[in-house]
Amino acid sequence: MIRHNNEASQLILNEQGNLSIEFLFAIIIVSGITILFFSLSFTFVVAEIGQYIAFSAARAQAGGHVSPDDQRRLAEAKFNALLNHPDLKNLILNSSWFSLGNLQVRNGYQGQDFNDEYRQDPSKRLPYTGVRINFRANILDMNIPFLGSTTPDQGGFSAKITGFVAREPSSKECFSQIKDRYRRIMDLEPGRFDKLPKNTSGYISHMEDNGC
Repeated sequence: MIRHNNEASQLILNEQGNLSIEFLFAIIIVSGITILFFSLSFTFVVAEIGQYIAFSAARAQAGGHVSPDDQRRLAEAKFNALLNHPDLKNLILNSSWFSLGNLQVRNGYQGQDFNDEYRQDPSKRLPYTGVRINFRANILDMNIPFLGSTTPDQGGFSAKITGFVAREPSSKECFSQIKDRYRRIMDLEPGRFDKLPKNTSGYISHMEDNGC
């Protein structure tokens, strides 16, 4: 009986193999944290690339053009050109790690803007016009051993990348304003401007400040 108890005590006090178990546990934890930090770093890099794409698309639609629709098409063309660039196509379009898309262009024409979605003091408000892109980092959706899932609610990691740039008036809008101004001047004093042409369907060459 005494011998049996001594053997049991020696078995309990035997620490052989504990170092291997601790090493395996530590290497799994360290590997998981390393993968997590790599994923975070890579996500920040791609987010900066997305910010550049958004700003470039917003800047493309900001310059004057024939019409607001033409300005919007310039933003879409710039966005697609950058997204399909050989250096970025495999990283974003052909990769399951990240997704960047759903370009929204709201250039302020006919009240199209993002003002209702971003709070600001009305007295200091600047028009939120430009572009917005949906960004999702699928690379962060992982299940780390002993630590669990990074997305327990299955919502994932996503954000909206914006590029807000004020747009220059298009020729269409400029002509419309000049024509409306011309008609109002003609109506100021009946008879005073009867010798001026009343047709405003074309280019109004005799308006001294017509810079369209």
